[in-house]
Amino acid sequence: MSKLNYQTLREKVASILRQRILDGTIQTGERIKELDVSREFEISRGPVREALRQLEQEGLVHYEPNRGCTVVTMSYEMVREMYLIRSTLETLAVRIFGGKFSEEALQQMQICVDDMERATEKRELSAIVSSDEKFHEKIVKEAGKELLLKTWKSFEGGNAAVYYTMNRDNNELRPVGYIARNHRKLLETCRSGDCAKICEEIERHYMVVPENMQSRESSAEKAGGDANAPKASAPETLPGTGNAEALRADTEPDHEVQSEAAILPGTETA
Repeated sequence: MSKLNYQTLREKVASILRQRILDGTIQTGERIKELDVSREFEISRGPVREALRQLEQEGLVHYEPNRGCTVVTMSYEMVREMYLIRSTLETLAVRIFGGKFSEEALQQMQICVDDMERATEKRELSAIVSSDEKFHEKIVKEAGKELLLKTWKSFEGGNAAVYYTMNRDNNELRPVGYIARNHRKLLETCRSGDCAKICEEIERHYMVVPENMQSRESSAEKAGGDANAPKASAPETLPGTGNAEALRADTEPDHEVQSEAAILPGTETA
């Protein structure tokens, strides 16, 4: 590999490592060693350390003393908490501007959906994540509140980690046809200008992911309890690929969320 431009070393190293994490080249739980990366790119360890610190802030890697950085696997509880916060920040933004999107914002969100559709057809996970982030960022930016946007953006890496976690056991994205479709549904709701409906749709859009993730983990645990039982699996659901029931109000750790895993995304009634 050729040497990298010094002016953008940290950004380029972070971008390359992020891509490798998202496409599965670097596996869940795998260590990323500063020395190995610096030797590969023929650079000092300083920019590599800065890049790993950036990925840690994004939520893609976790640092442990005397062990270094390892790729994060998002648990059900982590995803549920993060998406509860993320959706709350987005609905707060919508309430600030009353759900009345500018035509420019709606046009930009449409471009994001179109890009997402092309990326899903090509099964380009990093491109899907990028389009997803841009789409939701447009929602928050409409509020015109810098601190709110900064707080929301702190969860970008975590969102990417969720995509990776939900896709780590597959060689292709599933269900590939629903990712852009369900963002398109959210976009149409945003076009309505109905603040309450937009907030409700944002909550459903996000919270379906941890619900389906819990279903998958529960099925795996049951299968693991019987050595002779075939390995069970739950529907693979990426962010924004389904429409769950309204957001659960109960956030107690021992609360049992009832999943609608038997219903295929997009088949429920409005």
